[in-house]
Amino acid sequence: MKPKLFLALGLLLACISCKQQNPDDSLLEFDVTASYPEKTVDIRDVADVEYLVLKSDTLYTMFLYLTDKYILTINGPERSFQVFDRTGHCVTEIARYGNGPEDYMPGGKWFIDDAKDEVYILSFPSKFQIYDAHRGDFKRTQKVFEDGKYDGLNFPFDGVSQWGEYMLFYDKSSTEYPYLLISRETGEQQRIPMHLEKLVKTMGEKPYKDDMVAVLPSNHTYFTQSGENLYLTSPSTDTVYACTPDLHYTPYLVRKPSVLDMETPILLSGFIDTKDYAFFSTEKMEFDFETFEDNEKKNYVLDRKSGKFFELSVENADYEGQEILLSPAGVLYEGMGSLRSANPRVGVITLDSEELLEADKAGKVKGKLKEALDELTDEPFVLMIMKMKP
Repeated sequence: MKPKLFLALGLLLACISCKQQNPDDSLLEFDVTASYPEKTVDIRDVADVEYLVLKSDTLYTMFLYLTDKYILTINGPERSFQVFDRTGHCVTEIARYGNGPEDYMPGGKWFIDDAKDEVYILSFPSKFQIYDAHRGDFKRTQKVFEDGKYDGLNFPFDGVSQWGEYMLFYDKSSTEYPYLLISRETGEQQRIPMHLEKLVKTMGEKPYKDDMVAVLPSNHTYFTQSGENLYLTSPSTDTVYACTPDLHYTPYLVRKPSVLDMETPILLSGFIDTKDYAFFSTEKMEFDFETFEDNEKKNYVLDRKSGKFFELSVENADYEGQEILLSPAGVLYEGMGSLRSANPRVGVITLDSEELLEADKAGKVKGKLKEALDELTDEPFVLMIMKMKP
């Protein structure tokens, strides 16, 4: 896949305000403040569920990324990465933290290319270091940004994803070209034009002390794949665009009221597509710096057959009391747009081992999850992998 920009359309869209005043009647329209009929489902009604305990002699502390072939974790204190196969067995470790030519300074972005068995780790702030997924050996460096252009205070890229031969970034500082494509083959860069009247923040900030600022991130998503296509969900626009591999993009959904008119913005993240449904969510940008509780999030589903929206509650019969946010923000991405699943139809979350053990004592853990729990020794979590049904 090699995107080619439709210049005429791009210039047209760049001249149109993303604060939609009169959306086309044929577009989907969703009111983020409205009440919708409620629907409750068990996760196994809509997805095939797998629980997996990762077995390794090497310590890991956090799950990062899932593909069809691999699982990536990190040992936070050591800044080392572990690669597992999809059965949960450790394949190799990448421990190259440092400033050498084959080392990395972790920049919070990573992914794995299954076809080439390569692990990409952003070495902050200008390059990806690429390692062999089987042996952990260094293979090459790919520069993506100019040396000295960004530092810890002005690095503008929140999201990164694979899209065919391209790496896709979201530039949260741009009001004209927020989507950046960089070829993994040639380094060629392209930007998708999208005029934004103003930038809507996706994190909360509060003055702390000594000129310091406390920051709380949201879990908003900037783009989500649907087959070979993308949904572009900039937080600063009222329109969700559907984008094809040749960069021909058209309005898909318009939200109201305008995000630009809301004193406390409500952001929309979508979509996980199936034949009959589209799952998405909203998040209210109301940050609590006293309790640090999560922002209010609501799950929704579009029933394609009826064209109706429902507020969704997703439960798990294997884990009493668990509520799953079945949307890209809940099962495909971490905070600040970090992708955690390469497959847009396969969601993944971590279930904390200590919480599971306490729930098990209370008789709240059953079925396949109970079997996975019995495999635990000192692993920090159990992976819950959800493959959406057609």
